[in-house]
Amino acid sequence: MKLIRAAAALLLLSGLFLAGYGLLQPAKALLGQLLLERSFVAGGTRPWPGADMRPVAKIKIERLGISRLVVNRASGEGMAWAPGIVAGTTEPGSGSLSIIAGHRDSHMAFLGDVRIDDVITLDTLEQRGLKYTVSGAMVVDSSRWRPHIALEGQERLYLTTCWPLGGHTDTSKRMVVMALRD
Repeated sequence: MKLIRAAAALLLLSGLFLAGYGLLQPAKALLGQLLLERSFVAGGTRPWPGADMRPVAKIKIERLGISRLVVNRASGEGMAWAPGIVAGTTEPGSGSLSIIAGHRDSHMAFLGDVRIDDVITLDTLEQRGLKYTVSGAMVVDSSRWRPHIALEGQERLYLTTCWPLGGHTDTSKRMVVMALRD
């Protein structure tokens, strides 16, 4: 009888531990988003000690009800928390090409719902209400595709994520949504 009680207590404690551990990831994700939002409002400071990124923009698509913070680098840690600006491109509002990349199963899953003529609004640390209009989308092989960074005359924004959107395996395919500044 004592053995059955001990086994039941051990099973109960194991279940409680596993349930608590299962709640840890969503709680961590929520706390991270709150810290990133606070950091953005405070002018783009580091969201927590040791963070290798900081929020620099907020992207919104009103038609879809989408609002996402954007961090200054599309690094492994940065993209775990938010879409990030791809190295070699500029921050939005700079007059050139900005590429923002994020994970297809979280922050950028909405890209499949974006349509031509959707309006993307970006707030940066320096400028509010930058408007971009979606001009198209394409699927590219990232091992061969290179965006034309030096095109003159029109500020461009590319939003990108892995393709296919519902996939979970490594791929060199990327969906790219292109938008021009109004």
